[in-house]
Amino acid sequence: MKKEFMVVDRITKKGEYVDLTPEGAKKIKEKAKEANFTIIEGTPKTLLLDLDSWEAECRYDAMYSMLCMNFGAREKSRWKSKSGKGVHVVISLKDDLDETTRVALQAIMSSDPKREMFGIVKILNDVEEPSLLFKPPQKDTGTATT
Repeated sequence: MKKEFMVVDRITKKGEYVDLTPEGAKKIKEKAKEANFTIIEGTPKTLLLDLDSWEAECRYDAMYSMLCMNFGAREKSRWKSKSGKGVHVVISLKDDLDETTRVALQAIMSSDPKREMFGIVKILNDVEEPSLLFKPPQKDTGTATT
């Protein structure tokens, strides 16, 4: 069953459909590769978080120890998002979890709520992996390393 998903701009009140199908997921990956982004895909033992604000980071910090104790979680990496306003976080888990549980935990850990709603629709549309993060290309600092 293909689920269409409409996103409405809060200011203009205009809506547009977002392609959250397997074909749409493939196009997004192709676009990211063209822009030289590294694509990080979720796995049964990985959570991918998009923390968009200082408040989201605070909620993440408040929940992190509970996630560690109950799911054997460990933060593997983090980097600034493309906008520079938030961070992306990769968390490893002790045991495998299904996609729906991972999306729910990502939402609980304060990941971008729209992103996690997209994840649920992707699951309903049988997208192979509903959670992705895109790591911007590293800027050349002009310094040589030996």
